[in-house]
Amino acid sequence: IVRPQDALPAGHRIAVVLTDRVQTSEGYPMPVVDWYADVLAGNPGPGLSDWVDHYRSLNDDLESLGVTGITLAFDFPVSDGGGPVRSIAGQVGVPQSYSIDEIRSTDDGILMADGGWLELKGTYSTDNWLVDDYSLELGADGMPIKQGVVDAELHIYVPESVRNAEPGTVPVWVFGHGLFGKPDVYLGDRDDPSKVMKLADEAGAIVFATVWRGFKDSDRIHAIQIAEDFGRIHEITERLSQGVSNVIGLTRLIVEGDVLDDPALMGLPSRNGELRYYGISLGGIAGAVTVANNPLIQHAVFHVGGGAWSTMLERSSQWIPFDWIMIEKVPSNRDRQLLYALSQLFWDPVDPMNHVDDLRGRSVVWQEAIGDEQVATMTTRMLARAVGATHLAPAVESVDGLPLQDGPFAGPGYVQYDP
Repeated sequence: IVRPQDALPAGHRIAVVLTDRVQTSEGYPMPVVDWYADVLAGNPGPGLSDWVDHYRSLNDDLESLGVTGITLAFDFPVSDGGGPVRSIAGQVGVPQSYSIDEIRSTDDGILMADGGWLELKGTYSTDNWLVDDYSLELGADGMPIKQGVVDAELHIYVPESVRNAEPGTVPVWVFGHGLFGKPDVYLGDRDDPSKVMKLADEAGAIVFATVWRGFKDSDRIHAIQIAEDFGRIHEITERLSQGVSNVIGLTRLIVEGDVLDDPALMGLPSRNGELRYYGISLGGIAGAVTVANNPLIQHAVFHVGGGAWSTMLERSSQWIPFDWIMIEKVPSNRDRQLLYALSQLFWDPVDPMNHVDDLRGRSVVWQEAIGDEQVATMTTRMLARAVGATHLAPAVESVDGLPLQDGPFAGPGYVQYDP
């Protein structure tokens, strides 16, 4: 399985080539692969007779480019995999209704995370793209068809530090939770293990959030079912497309709707239209897709986010229990590798690597944790290179393709932390 470390540009034809500079385990040059030699000689094996001219032309093209000693070559076109989500993002409307159904406050003796004051929970109506809550229906153009409206979870957290703030002055953030999590784990949990509520309190910001469809805490059972039947992988990726739509809908509710005028918020939020995003792990991955397709968010931080889903999967500690099931269902190591690689076709719409053009030049920063066991740092660096990010000094490790520079600077940034 070939896993490139640079973004492959859509609309291009990519060749993968092995030469005799690759050595066998005995130290000899790798011989020409039999089926490839037979095709070039005009003696193709079963199923390859229609490909003789193609591979001969490919081989000639590579040799004309100066590639010698070719032992195997194949090529493929790179399509625009992000189209479905771009289509969805372009159609998401302003939610027409919302409700706040529960208000929790430290004033009532409720124990909250350090820095927490108010917690509001409810729902908002937003565009639905899922049929039976699992899969997309595609039109003749291959793009998703809207399926009416659906209620999405609404979470709002107000920190203690803004209790006496001047009305209309408190900035607003949107938060994206991690894999199989929920906003409460990061902002409502009394222990606040990720210190997000403490961060919001120090920043004096009101935080809005919803859940990533397909990846909230209760979706873990569905993911296990997918591991038992990998042919259903599209269900989890298409649910995440709905999750991206829900977050875009939430931002439109904040900026263009009337939720900031709700009496429960006491007029505190700023209505200057400036919106910031902060996401952790999955919130940094799906969050990058969301921000790329959402000009309402002016600034964003992607904490331990990456790209290239099929590369991230089996390199994540989160994948281990699902791999146990996959090993039982698909015993062949080779077949599992092929399935994981092929699954990228379903991940493509919700993969930041297919949205890099819309992240270049944006006020965004990726925060990488050296040795992260959930999001492989190679995928963070791959994405940072693709968007033309600058490495904010000081560096823990140098990264190929990322210029190192002292701050401040404009445009995409990349910064390392060594825990």
